[in-house]
Amino acid sequence: MDTFSEDFKTWMDTRNFTAETLAPVIGKSPQTIANWRSRGVPVRESVRRFLTEFMANYQPPAIAPDSADYTVRVDFTDEEMDAVNLAAAIVGASPRDFIRRSAVHQARVRAAEQKRPDEGKANGTTGKPPH
Repeated sequence: MDTFSEDFKTWMDTRNFTAETLAPVIGKSPQTIANWRSRGVPVRESVRRFLTEFMANYQPPAIAPDSADYTVRVDFTDEEMDAVNLAAAIVGASPRDFIRRSAVHQARVRAAEQKRPDEGKANGTTGKPPH
């Protein structure tokens, strides 16, 4: 399979797209996209130009803050998962809950830093190297 086709597969995978979820976004059938993934993207210039532009400009839709639930796929190495399992056991949580709580905590910390960019710089709490 050529580099462009491999890049297309990687692009889909990193955005958690399946043939079924990408099809309505780009106006192609799920079967067409599945074929592109398994056999490669056609070499026709119009197809590749369209996909190149689409991939470069794609912006995921904004998620409403009041949505009920989300699913996120995260790939961990065995070593990373061992660390998560150990930390979760130490605090008495499931790995799923530990990861969720950790991610939410980090998101809140980063959001607070963005709201108060000058606070913390004087005492070194931003985690960024000094200027």
